[in-house]
Amino acid sequence: MRVERYATVLTRAEDAVRVLAPAKINLALAVGALQPEGYHRVATVMATVSLSDQVILAPSEDDSLAVEGPFAKGLPAGEDNLALKALRLFSDAFGRPQGWDGVALTLHKELPWEAGFGSGSSDAAAVLRGLAFLKGPQGPSTDELLDLAAELGSDVPGLLLGGLVEGLGRGEKVRPLKPPPPLPVVLVAPPFRLSARQVYDVWEERYGPRAGEPQDRREWQTFMEEVRRQSWEDVWPLCFNDLEPAVRSLLPDLDPYLALLENETVLAFGVAGSGPGLYALLEDGAAAGRLAARTRQMGAWAQTGQLLPGHRPPERRRGR
Repeated sequence: MRVERYATVLTRAEDAVRVLAPAKINLALAVGALQPEGYHRVATVMATVSLSDQVILAPSEDDSLAVEGPFAKGLPAGEDNLALKALRLFSDAFGRPQGWDGVALTLHKELPWEAGFGSGSSDAAAVLRGLAFLKGPQGPSTDELLDLAAELGSDVPGLLLGGLVEGLGRGEKVRPLKPPPPLPVVLVAPPFRLSARQVYDVWEERYGPRAGEPQDRREWQTFMEEVRRQSWEDVWPLCFNDLEPAVRSLLPDLDPYLALLENETVLAFGVAGSGPGLYALLEDGAAAGRLAARTRQMGAWAQTGQLLPGHRPPERRRGR
C-alpha cells in the first residue's frame, strides 16, 4: 500500500490538494520514567476522530504558510509551526512535487490547539500525506514517511497512520490495530489553556521517581488483551490516562465538565492526551448531540464526530 491511501480524505482541485487532519483521543495512556533525552516513555492507544482541520497544498514560487479559520488566532505561522517544519523536512529528503518551485500551505483551523487533540501534529501528518500523494509512485515508502513523522513529534506517526494505533517509546513507535465500530464521540474544549510541559512537569514531580516501563503495567496489559480480543464492551471501562490527575490538579475548574460527561449513556470519557480537552464515547448519536449541547451551555467548545476506521498495514516496506 502506498502511503497516499492513508489520507483520511484527500481531494484534488486543479493544482491544489486538500487533506483532512483529524483529531485524536488517547483511549489509554500509560506514562513511564523520564529518559536522559528529556522525554517520558509512554504506552498509548490513539484513536482518530472525524472532526478535523483542513490542510491545502498549492504550487507557488516560494514556500509559505497561511492560517485561517475559527482557531487561527494566536497560532504561530512562522518557522515554529509544525506544518511548515513538515514541508521543510519532506522537501529536504525527497524534493518538492514535480513542477513546483515552492508549496503554499493553508491551514484551516477547525480544532482547538493546545487541547490534547493533536491538531498541530495532525496538520504536520496531513502535509506529509499530501506531499507523498503529489510525488506519486516516486514518493517515499510508508516506513520512510514514518521516519520523518517521528522527527517532527511523538504524535505525528500515529496521526499519519490514522484509525486505531498503538504507540510505544515516546509514542513514535507505532502499530495499526483493528478498529472498533465507528461510535459517536464528543470532543470538549473548556475555555482554559494548558501546555503539555506543565502537565508532564507535575506528573514527574508526583509520580516520576517510581515510574517504570509503561507497557509492563498490569493496567496496560489488561487493556491491550481486550483490544486484541476486539471485546469492545470490555475495553471501554478500562480506558485510562495517567496524566489526568496532573491535569485536574492544575485545572480544578475542569471537574464540572468531567462530572457532566460521567453519565449512564457514556461508554468512556476522560482527558484527551495532556488536556485540557476532554472526550466522551457513546453508542447513540442523538445522546452525543445532547451532551455536546450541554457542555456548550457551560462555555466550552464541543462538537460531535465518530471514531474513524483503521487502515491495512502497508504492503511495501523499505528495503524490499
